[in-house]
Amino acid sequence: MYRVNDRISSNYDFLVSPNWDISRDGICDTNDKTTVYGQYGKSVALGWISEDVDNEGKINVVDLVLIPMHYRKTW
Repeated sequence: MYRVNDRISSNYDFLVSPNWDISRDGICDTNDKTTVYGQYGKSVALGWISEDVDNEGKINVVDLVLIPMHYRKTW
């Protein structure tokens, strides 16, 4: 037998910042690139540090290149 879930919860809408907005201030700028550069060379668990822009586990030149590709972009 299946049990029916009789609990109701309200909806909550939220936004997740894009990977290139490290500072989560709504715009991609030099602050984001500087923050990534400060973590350069570190190895991290996949997806667990915002400075790993491409989510591959290492903060390297690829992460630094992805920031300028979105420079001045807002969300």
